[in-house]
Amino acid sequence: MINRVREGEILVVTDHGNPVAKIMPAGPTTLAELAEAGLVSTPDRDITALLDRIPRGEPSTKGTDALRELRKEQ
Repeated sequence: MINRVREGEILVVTDHGNPVAKIMPAGPTTLAELAEAGLVSTPDRDITALLDRIPRGEPSTKGTDALRELRKEQ
């Protein structure tokens, strides 16, 4: 999904068929404006090294199972 947005696509998030949000590319201008306003900070190093340090566990379906149960209730 993020790759589609990165490539310029605008995605509409729905709740039971009703649009509730849009996910769209921020673009460098928007990020620069937010940083200038002090609302975000820009990275000072590559995040890849940090992500490599996160321990990996066994895959789990607990989240998917919980979501399926919630959807059954609706």
